[in-house]
Amino acid sequence: MAEVTVSELFQEYQADFERLCREIDERLESAKADDNSNLVTEAERRIGKADQAVKQMEMEARSMPPESRTKLQMMIRQCRSDIGERRKAVDAAKEAAARRAL
Repeated sequence: MAEVTVSELFQEYQADFERLCREIDERLESAKADDNSNLVTEAERRIGKADQAVKQMEMEARSMPPESRTKLQMMIRQCRSDIGERRKAVDAAKEAAARRAL
C-alpha cells in the first residue's frame, strides 16, 4: 500500500486535535477528583475546539489526491468518534455535578 502523504497543515490540525483530546481527558479526570464544574465547562469548550480542528482536517483532506483521501477520511471518522465519546463523558460529568448540587 502506498504511503499516505499528509500536508503540513493537516498534521498541524491533527496535532491540535490530539492535544485538545488530552486536555479534555485531563479536565474530566480533575473534575471527578475535585468536584469542579468549571473544569467540565472547560472540557466542553475544548470539545468545540477539537470539533473545529476536525472540520479543518476535513477541508484539508478534500484538497489531497484521491489515493490519500480515503486513508485520511478513515482518520477523520476516528476523530469524530473520539469527540463523540468525550462529549458523552462531558454530559455524564455535567449530570453528576447537577446531582451533587441538589
